[in-house]
Amino acid sequence: MPAARTARTAKAQRCGVPGKRRHAHRPARGPETWDYECDVCVVGAGGGGLNAAARAAELGANVICVEALGLHGGNAQSAGMCGILGGYSGQNKKHFAFPSYPFDAQALTDWAMDEYHYAADPKLIYRLACEGGKSLDWMADCGVHWRLGEVPVYVAPKRSTLDHHVLKMKDATDAMFAFGQRNGVRYKFQCPATALVRDDSGRIVGLVAREDFDREVYIHAKGAVILTAGGFCNNKALLEKYIPTAAMGCASRYLVGGETGECFRMGLGAGADVSGFNSSASFDGGVDWQAEGGTWARFLYDGMTQLSRQPWLTIDRCGNRLRYMDSRVAEDGANAIYALGDLATIQMTPPGHRSYIIFDADYEDHLAGFAQEHCRKLLTPDLEQIEKVPEHYRDWHHGVQDAIDADVLKRRDSLEELERDLGLDEGVLVEAVEKWNVPCEAGEDDFMYPMPPEWLHAIKDPPFYGCRIGGNLYGTKAGLMINDEMQVVGTNGLVIPGLYAGWHTAGGACGENSYIGDPILGSLMGDVGLAFFAAGICAAPLRWNTIARREGGEGRDGNEGFHAHDGATVRHLVRHRAGGGAACSHRACGDGRRRMAGVRLHLGVGRAHARRDLLDLDRLGVRGVPVRGGTHADGVGGRRGAAGSAVRERAFRVPAGRQRRFCGAGPRRRCRWCACWW
Repeated sequence: MPAARTARTAKAQRCGVPGKRRHAHRPARGPETWDYECDVCVVGAGGGGLNAAARAAELGANVICVEALGLHGGNAQSAGMCGILGGYSGQNKKHFAFPSYPFDAQALTDWAMDEYHYAADPKLIYRLACEGGKSLDWMADCGVHWRLGEVPVYVAPKRSTLDHHVLKMKDATDAMFAFGQRNGVRYKFQCPATALVRDDSGRIVGLVAREDFDREVYIHAKGAVILTAGGFCNNKALLEKYIPTAAMGCASRYLVGGETGECFRMGLGAGADVSGFNSSASFDGGVDWQAEGGTWARFLYDGMTQLSRQPWLTIDRCGNRLRYMDSRVAEDGANAIYALGDLATIQMTPPGHRSYIIFDADYEDHLAGFAQEHCRKLLTPDLEQIEKVPEHYRDWHHGVQDAIDADVLKRRDSLEELERDLGLDEGVLVEAVEKWNVPCEAGEDDFMYPMPPEWLHAIKDPPFYGCRIGGNLYGTKAGLMINDEMQVVGTNGLVIPGLYAGWHTAGGACGENSYIGDPILGSLMGDVGLAFFAAGICAAPLRWNTIARREGGEGRDGNEGFHAHDGATVRHLVRHRAGGGAACSHRACGDGRRRMAGVRLHLGVGRAHARRDLLDLDRLGVRGVPVRGGTHADGVGGRRGAAGSAVRERAFRVPAGRQRRFCGAGPRRRCRWCACWW
């Protein structure tokens, strides 16, 4: 055998794939001994990963969350707000829902499917519609303080600034991180995931990661691995293959952390199919730094990016004038929000997939009159909570000067010079400016999409400025194919056991061939809301049972030892003080759900025993727990089997200071909020 082939074979065998070269994304085999043990391993500690880890831990799972960066929050914390079209409690108080109030998930699904030209999975979209509002309410229970925006499709943290949108969601990601910590999530920062681990049956059973970017560790996830480390906005090769429109039309992308597609590649290596081909989400005003040797990823609130999003004269390379779309809420209500994405489509579809903005020396005098809102607002040092913003970006002038110094924003003494250096044919720019100046001097725009008179400013005083722009990519909507329980689906149409994915590692939220991800900028929940939501229901189907575990038992996903009773049920009892009459903290209070036979707990040294009691378990999705001699099923109190055939019990983890004894002896008490017995 040739020496080179022998070396390759030896390397492949060390990687767990005998006779084949192991690619970076192909699953590894399990080691003889694992470095860490957990029930659920979550990849990514951004908005989606924080929620997935928190929810799984709340349901009683032992959770490890790995993150490549050195802190939590990821790109989600940079967002200004999340969108939702109905079902959130704050919207219900305002009697708002789309397409009509009261909220109807089926009606919203029907409308969205029509918007997506029926290229999406209706069951997945329906799940989004049903559970989106509940996920925000759950986050509120976890400590996130929400407020409804002026346009009620948007929700933002209550304590965040009203002046600008930078880092508003940091309050939310901080709260979810703290909630995860309180519930025992083990976070491992600077620990990038490198491969999934698959056993001989084909089940995903763990993860390979590099702790502190150095030591390779194997994490055993007995229940599931949840991939929530974002998409692949920063991976041009993946963009060209799966979202070619974004690869051509987007001049930049504004989330600078991660987004290199590791989780997506790991899923592909495990045999996952792809959903959402050629779908992405973009804002307007992506500045083409790469054309001048700069970087592809730029902070959204970079001064040059914000300047490029104002209503300047905008043309294509042939000199044709392009439409501008207003983001002032008072002018056009909710359509002002759509403008942020629709203008991206306008700017990324002309010949050559680039547009050009032009203005003159007096540009700064016009900015106040433009009065653009949302994330188009220029940052100045006097804004509320400006200390949240990285220092260099607190004044928009800094970013503009950076662009001038790099010749990304071209400053020339004549229009002819500017025309030449922008790469336009001779006469194209000069003629376009002449045509623009006519309505400016007349004070009335004769364009088919006219601008208001206060925006019409003639271009005549040197120096003249010009910049090449396109879309500003902020989310890949192509990703791993999932079903409506967030389980990753293989190319054979079957679920890959043990593997879940949240957005934006998953795809399909906007169907196929969607330029900007509408409706409402990315999905039924906007972009960051989609990440928050998806991870929440990633954990929910796992139905972690910390009450009873039968050796060799099976859950709905084929998970050994996991049953349908929800861990939150246990905490519902634990949080009641024996004899104290304290208010119940159960999230289902007031729902009016039916009662069913459940469990009574004897908690002594952290052990739990299943008996009968009355609990509100319908909200928790209980379907039944197999036990010897009977079943706890919907609405029926299943009895224990004969003496000696009891279920093998599993140790129940109770936070320090909360271990109290509950027993059938003595008077039973009823919660004064939800009337459940304890």
